[in-house]
Amino acid sequence: MGIEAVKRGLAGLGFGAVITFIALTALDRWNIDISLHEIWVQMLASLAIGGYFGIASLIFDIEKWSPLKQTASHFCLSVIAFYPIALTIGWIPLQFVAIFASLMIFILVYVFFWICFRWYFKRMERALNASIKNER
Repeated sequence: MGIEAVKRGLAGLGFGAVITFIALTALDRWNIDISLHEIWVQMLASLAIGGYFGIASLIFDIEKWSPLKQTASHFCLSVIAFYPIALTIGWIPLQFVAIFASLMIFILVYVFFWICFRWYFKRMERALNASIKNER
């Protein structure tokens, strides 16, 4: 499990780096000047969030947990990991409306990804069952 955590953490860092690259490209295209320190802080936060989500995906490999327990645990830990970072570095302003709106967006994005993954794995399950049925 340790090697798998490292692999997934590195994959998450890669996603964080891609998101940072996209943000830097947008800043460059819009000619927005930003200090090197600010870029460093933003990239560190993006990599931390990416690494977290990579490692946290291991929750879904705990076979003795129900899918509901896996999803609820992952969601709660994700909120706990994301919001302190997002609020500290200014991704989300410290205002009730902004925090509430961002939480609603977070939930919508989380549900969207959950539905997409569920659809993908159900489709894979049907294909595997069909191939087993055809072999008999």
